[in-house]
Amino acid sequence: MLEVFLHKLNLLDPGAIIKHEWFSSSRKANEKISFDFLGKQEIFNLLVEIESRRNLLCYGRPQPIETIKETLKSFNKLKLLFEEEGLSWN
Repeated sequence: MLEVFLHKLNLLDPGAIIKHEWFSSSRKANEKISFDFLGKQEIFNLLVEIESRRNLLCYGRPQPIETIKETLKSFNKLKLLFEEEGLSWN
């Protein structure tokens, strides 16, 4: 979603890609994407939170329902931020 958003704003070169590993920490994310854009810190915070649970949810043993709900809540908040900026998923 972030990649599509940044391409739409012409802040990312057409061939550039964003890797989920960049969001293993806020510091790393800010190093990889150093330019500013609207809502950057909130978007990065949500992406770092989601990434911190990614491997556990994808490859680990089943997690408590509350962990899954928190992650989905963060994802949906992130999706809503992008939709408010004009991105659509249809």
